[in-house]
Amino acid sequence: EDFPVDNIPYTFSVRLTDPDQGQDFRDQIGALPGVRKVSLELSVMQFLGKAIIWVNYATLSAFAVLGIISFFIISNMVRVAVFARGEEISIMKYVGATNWYIRVPYIIEGGLVGLSGALVAWILTWFAYERIYAALMTGVKPTDILAMVEPLLISRQIIGVNLLIGIGVGAIGSAVAV
Repeated sequence: EDFPVDNIPYTFSVRLTDPDQGQDFRDQIGALPGVRKVSLELSVMQFLGKAIIWVNYATLSAFAVLGIISFFIISNMVRVAVFARGEEISIMKYVGATNWYIRVPYIIEGGLVGLSGALVAWILTWFAYERIYAALMTGVKPTDILAMVEPLLISRQIIGVNLLIGIGVGAIGSAVAV
């Protein structure tokens, strides 16, 4: 009763879009009249910024390694198929089939293998992400800083990328093998 509300300072929470400019923000806001204190966890933001960069490098490296492995698996699968059908291919050559007439079915086969692999990977990833989302996002508002993206919002983009890369790796692996 003896403490007026006017004595309680206002508090503002601000989320920066670019954590690298945290120090500039602190200096600019701290210079405003009436501002007593600016609490900013620069060391945490810098650590998270570096961690994000290293996680991106690790993800890119894993992606490249898995892409190369997929390329060689599909390439070897097509080579085995070509060797198994060697007699049929030589008969087709005697009849007058062109090289591309013989190669295109194998390239399509590699693309279909890449398509099926991409679909299986997308389904497994979607189910796993949906379960993790349901477990971790109970009681978290979608606007919170640590909120995850909803599975339905990201699933279309992921399936598009998966299909593009899967079919591309499969077709290119087959074309190189043939």
